[in-house]
Amino acid sequence: MTKGLILEVKMATLYHRKGCYYLNYSVNGKRVRKSVGTDKREADILLKELRYKLFKGDIRPNRPEIPIDFFFNNYLESCDSRLTKGTYIRYYNAIKHFRKFFTVHSPIQFISQIGRGNLQEYMLYRQNNKPKPKAKTINIELTVIRAALSWAVDNDWLESNPASRLKLLKTSDSKKGKALTEEEVNALLRGCETLRSGFWFRDILITLLNTGMRRGELVNLTWDDIDWEQELIKIQEKPFWSPKSYERTIPVNQTVKSILEKFQSNSKCSFVFNNNNRKIEDNVLRKKLLTLSRRVGLPHITRIHDFRHTFASNLLMAGVDIPTVQSLLGHRSWNTTIIYSHQTQEHTKKAVEKLVNAR
Repeated sequence: MTKGLILEVKMATLYHRKGCYYLNYSVNGKRVRKSVGTDKREADILLKELRYKLFKGDIRPNRPEIPIDFFFNNYLESCDSRLTKGTYIRYYNAIKHFRKFFTVHSPIQFISQIGRGNLQEYMLYRQNNKPKPKAKTINIELTVIRAALSWAVDNDWLESNPASRLKLLKTSDSKKGKALTEEEVNALLRGCETLRSGFWFRDILITLLNTGMRRGELVNLTWDDIDWEQELIKIQEKPFWSPKSYERTIPVNQTVKSILEKFQSNSKCSFVFNNNNRKIEDNVLRKKLLTLSRRVGLPHITRIHDFRHTFASNLLMAGVDIPTVQSLLGHRSWNTTIIYSHQTQEHTKKAVEKLVNAR
């Protein structure tokens, strides 16, 4: 038996062809070839991992071959019931580009044939498209593909996820979200008076500034999520929506409590922040913000998410510790919360500069 295992290990080899490395092995006489990218060091690591799996007998030879179209159709069907409409559209578009790539540029029929090299080729293919998509867009597509292939592993359609260690493209920080200054916030809130339904939008912006909720969390908030006794907002899963990270609670201060009470007294809808007693549709809030920011001479403010940045940065500048801010924002990782501390550093730098100007 040991000799048989050693024989299988010897059959796992690595070769190089046209700038790409390939793993080559066989299980029970069936030959398998997978592209693993252009990096020799990563290819060697994957070869060692494969040899170890062959030695342990973890490679299943009789796994059924799943056609790519069948796989993606089933994956999108599984997404339809658990994703919001906007997120589902992003997933659908990402998979559409991926399918087109395999139809036109890569003769692959089954998901078992997808290797890291194919994914790297896809990255180059998208970068050469006209018009050229942003690096962030390509990274979102790769993240969707990674999630889809992970789903295939969970369903025992794939042995492992070829995208698990794929390096994403470097993105520019030129449009990275930023916290709003006190002057910008005041200008926006004053400018709401010029908008149709301006006071409604003003209350929403104030709520975002005082809770740090994501847009999706706010528009999907129902009255069942409000704990009046404990004065808490519950970000929790519903049959039609799931939080981006995990379920959490956000304390309600007096400002937000007054807004909630006002909305409840006039509400005939289960959604707290509704639009004429209907759920707020996608992009309604962003369109309002774009109109508002142009009217008050701040056209660079285009993201609802910046109010979340402002909430986090204001907490940090007030001396709230990072773990508490992480909990309020619903971040799984400390590193994500650290990103918001850049505004604190800018704030302290400007404070020191005032000493120079005061001389």
